[in-house]
Amino acid sequence: MTDVSINLMWLRPGLTGGSENFAINLLKAIAEHKARINIEIVAPTNVFEAYPFLSTEFETKITKVQSNRVRRVVSENLVFRNHRSSSMVHHMGGTAARTPSGTKAVTTIYDLQFLEYPENFSVPKKLFLGKAVPAAIKGSDVVCVTSKFVAESVLTRFDVPESSIRVIKPSIAAPEIVRDKSGIKTPFVMFPAVTWPHKGHKFLIKVMELTESDVTLVLTGGRGQAHSEVMQCISKSKATNRIVHLGSVPSTRLEALYAEALALVFPSEYEGFGQPLIEAMARGCPVLSSDQGAIPETVGDGGVTLPKDELIWAEEISKLKNKSHRENLRKRGILRSKQFTSTEAAASQVAVYNSMIAL
Repeated sequence: MTDVSINLMWLRPGLTGGSENFAINLLKAIAEHKARINIEIVAPTNVFEAYPFLSTEFETKITKVQSNRVRRVVSENLVFRNHRSSSMVHHMGGTAARTPSGTKAVTTIYDLQFLEYPENFSVPKKLFLGKAVPAAIKGSDVVCVTSKFVAESVLTRFDVPESSIRVIKPSIAAPEIVRDKSGIKTPFVMFPAVTWPHKGHKFLIKVMELTESDVTLVLTGGRGQAHSEVMQCISKSKATNRIVHLGSVPSTRLEALYAEALALVFPSEYEGFGQPLIEAMARGCPVLSSDQGAIPETVGDGGVTLPKDELIWAEEISKLKNKSHRENLRKRGILRSKQFTSTEAAASQVAVYNSMIAL
C-alpha cells in the first residue's frame, strides 16, 4: 500500500492552464527532492504520455481518457469510491471524488473565481462548481491553497477551521537556456495567458492605443472563452499593426520572449496566484501587473502593481524604455523569484502528507 494516491484524472494536458502547471511542477519538485514517501499517481494514459517522469518517479494507476467533463467526473468517482491502494488521496484538481470511509482526503483549491466572477462561467460549469467545490472543501481533512488570498477566501465563504488550511507556494520552473530568437523585430511587451474573460486582453488592447507607436504587444496562450471577442478587438483597434497573437508557443520560444521583452504585462482581474509573474521575474523580465486578487501578494516588491487605468498603464510601459528603470525592475524581480523554490514547495506539500500519516 502506498502512502498517498494523487488524483490527476481531471488533467487535460496542455488545456488545463495554471492548475496543470502548478500540479506538474510540484510533482517534479517532489520527485527531484526524493521525498521519503510512497506516492501513486492516478491519471489517464495521455497524462503519462505528456509527462513521462510521472511513471518513472512514482507508482502509477492508469485510467482511460474521457472525452468530456461529465465522463471525467463519473470516471473519477467510479475509480475512487472503492479505492484501497492508499490510506490518503490528494485531489489536485480543485474538486474531489468520493472515497471510502476512513480514507484521508487532501484537496488543492486554486481559486474561488466561480463565486467572485460568476459571469465568466457557463451555467453548467457554475452549477457543477457550485456543488463540487463546497463538497470537496467540506469532505477534506486538509485544504491546500496557492496563496494567503485564496486561504482567506475559503475561510470567509466556508465553515472550515483555519487549522485545516495549508498554503503551498508554487514550484516555479527553472529558466531554460535561451536557444531561439523571439522573432519580434520591434521593442515589445508580452502577455502569456489563455483568452479567458478575466485575463484582461481587451484592456491591454486599449492600453496599446495610448502607448508610443514603436512598442508592440505580443500575446501568447491558448484559446479561451473570450478568444473570438479578443481577436475581433485586435482587428478593430487603432493599434492593430502593433498587436500580435502567437497562440500557444513551445517553451523554447517562450524563453526567448521572456529574454527579449521590455516587460511582462499582466492586467488580470482575478488570480489565485499568477505563476507567469514569478516565471518572468526568475528570467529577468520586468513585471507590470494589476492590483487584483492574489496578484499584489505574489508580486510583492518584485514588480509594479497598477490600478486598472489605461493611461497609467500606457505611461508605465513608456517608462520601460529607460534602461536603468528596466534594470532596477529586473533585479527586484530576480530577488523576489528566489522566494519561490522547488525545495520549499516540495517540503511544504510532503509535510502535509507526513502530518496526516502520523494521525
